[in-house]
Amino acid sequence: MASAFSVHKGSDQFLFRYNLQEKSSHEEMIECLQFLFLELPNCKKALTPEATVLDNFCYALQNISRMEKRPAGLEGEIFDLLFKSAEISTFAGSEREKYFEDMTTKEDIKRMIAFAEDKGIEKAEKDMAIKMMEKGFDWETISELTGLPIPAIQALK
Repeated sequence: MASAFSVHKGSDQFLFRYNLQEKSSHEEMIECLQFLFLELPNCKKALTPEATVLDNFCYALQNISRMEKRPAGLEGEIFDLLFKSAEISTFAGSEREKYFEDMTTKEDIKRMIAFAEDKGIEKAEKDMAIKMMEKGFDWETISELTGLPIPAIQALK
């Protein structure tokens, strides 16, 4: 078995949070965007009395491919979802297609149709704006009739 990837070898910390920042000015890109890095080899309290849910979750992530049954300590909704996801990932061909077909709800289909309609309307507005420019209409009139902002119309040139 290959050794586990580790950046902070020997550390007891296994959850690291990183933000994006511009390299030279160190300006943070956006405060609410974070990357969470779990260093699974550093998780050493799993399945012990002092283990947290996160400790046990890291253990499950690291060992799920080798588990024949779920160990005590990995109970609860989060683990149910994890093990169900692992089971789904083993589905083959038609079984996987059937699963995803069954999971597509009417609301999903409505959202897909609405998205496609929005894209179609947006394209129609842009096409109309281009035709109006070709006919010599001014920016304000094109904007008023298509609903597109003037900078968007100018960008179509």
